[in-house]
Amino acid sequence: MRLTYTSDLWWKNAVVYCLDVETFRDGDGDGVGDFRGLTQRID
Repeated sequence: MRLTYTSDLWWKNAVVYCLDVETFRDGDGDGVGDFRGLTQRID
């Protein structure tokens, strides 16, 4: 199966986040970042 030209270039339109969750955002108030805080902040 041959991939289409546009599927070969998915990375040109992708948004990639790379961050340390424990230091990014605290969602439950315990002083350590967590996924709840992360999802509140990122679209």
